[in-house]
Amino acid sequence: MREKLIIITSVAILSIALIVFLQKSDGAVRNAPTPGNTIVVLGDSLTVGIGDTDGDGWVPLVEAQLGRKITRIATPGETTAGGLARLDEVRALKPDTVIVFLGGNDALRRIPVADTFAHLQTIITTLQEEGILVVLVGVRGSFFGDRYEQEFKTLAEDTRAALVLNVLKDIFNNPDRMSPDRIHPNTEGYILIAKRITETLKPLISI
Repeated sequence: MREKLIIITSVAILSIALIVFLQKSDGAVRNAPTPGNTIVVLGDSLTVGIGDTDGDGWVPLVEAQLGRKITRIATPGETTAGGLARLDEVRALKPDTVIVFLGGNDALRRIPVADTFAHLQTIITTLQEEGILVVLVGVRGSFFGDRYEQEFKTLAEDTRAALVLNVLKDIFNNPDRMSPDRIHPNTEGYILIAKRITETLKPLISI
């Protein structure tokens, strides 16, 4: 009798593990497709558009390409902890899609990587549990180090969030795409950011 119970318990545990594995490995972005009627971006100065002398950053460019309005909840210098603290502000807008563009200031302030990605995970899962599609924008520059890139990949895989990996590639190390402050992109840099975000988001919304 005891051996039978052990076998039944083992089979049940294996079945649950298999279900979880299949859910994580099916490659589907959670809560996609989405109408994209209410899109919010949670970000920092890169979302504000600082450094763009010819426009207002990447947000209006994505709006034009998607034909959708994007509401910015962004503050220069914002960290992932700050973004987490503003999550109720995001949820109050009842979005169906949220773009999370945070992490750069954590790196600049040398906030522990584990803390940064714990904050991001909480932001993502809280939104996803309300049926919201989350697009995670990965940041990495010459001063971030490779660990950020891998952490963004792992987080996106674990949460099944859509991922724009290394959105600043060929921007931070290219003076032609940087503003004079050498911290923020210029117009050309923001155009490239917009292109990358649009390419990830457009297939996930019903247009």
